[in-house]
Parts: sequence; C-alpha cells; structure tokens
Amino acid sequence: MHSLGLTWSEPNDDVGATAYRVYASQSSDVPVTAANLRATVSGTSYRHGPLRAAQTWYYRVVALDAAGNVGPASGVVGGTARGRTVSDVNGDGRDDTVDFTRGTLADVYASVSDGSRFVPNSSKWHDFFAVDQELPLAGDFDGAGRDDIITFTLGGTGDVYAALSTGTAFGPGQKWHDSFAPGTDLPRPGLQP
Repeated sequence: MHSLGLTWSEPNDDVGATAYRVYASQSSDVPVTAANLRATVSGTSYRHGPLRAAQTWYYRVVALDAAGNVGPASGVVGGTARGRTVSDVNGDGRDDTVDFTRGTLADVYASVSDGSRFVPNSSKWHDFFAVDQELPLAGDFDGAGRDDIITFTLGGTGDVYAALSTGTAFGPGQKWHDSFAPGTDLPRPGLQP
C-alpha cells in the first residue's frame, strides 16, 4: 500500500493557528464536511494512507486557533499515489539501478534514471555494505518514498542491516534485526500475496 504526504506553511495572517483540519476527497472540489475530515493535526504536515497505487486524492487544510475558531479553507491540492517501484533510490518515481560490489570492498553504486536512460557516471552511495556473501536487497523500509538498502548476513547470525536513502546517498548501516533468515533461509522483502 502507498501514502501521500502533505506539508503546508503556517498562515501569514493573525489566525494564530494551533491545529489544522485536513479534508480529503477523490472529488476535486473537496467539500469541507465531516465526511471528508481525515485528521486534525498540530503540525504542518500529514500523511494520508494506506492508499492503493494510482489513486488520486484532493485536499484542503483549515487552520484552527486555540479557541477552536475555524479559519478559511486553503485552496485545493491533489496527488496520485505512485505505483510500486523496485529500486527508486532518489524518490522521483522512476526505478534506478543499484550495484553491490560485495566481496571485501562492499561498495554500493547507484545510477539514477532520468526517464530516458540511466544517468552515466554512477556514483558511490555507500562505501561498506553487503560484505562477502551477504544478500543485499532494496525497498522503502522507512516509508520516505525512496528505496533503501538492506543486507541479510545469513549463516549463523541471521542479522539484518539497513542503510536509509537520503536521495543522494545511503546513510550508515544500522542493525534492524538480530536473528532473521539464518542459515540458508531466503528472505524477500515487500512480497505481496
């Protein structure tokens, strides 16, 4: 399943917003009604989901002051939940290529897609990940809209390490599980029934 993330700026007027109501509809006029109210949040962001791929939703945001007075509704914005990708490491909706050198170097290179080709001169996104016979895979493990990388140590330890994508590199490898897919088990993240 997918989600759509919204962010907005605080109003520039004297509303003194302390909370926001988020209204959503699959109709582009987004009536501000109880039936369309999705959430009341204290910050200036909201994530709507889970959604099926290719669903289009439209949104309005209404500011509330400390007394609960309602400000004017924002303009309508819309978004479509993107389809599943396998290796979209920079979050632009297109699959990219990821190369794990493994062995003792264990470098990870990425070459992003520009929609008509993989950009030449792939760059190093991580300098020590998926050592020797570890099993590296990709998937969006933190829900940020960018595919991250994981590696399964297999064998006797069965550790799982993840390195999250920043959009231009993978962050440090961190242990996410200390006993998963040991021995000859074959892990596969993100499989759907």
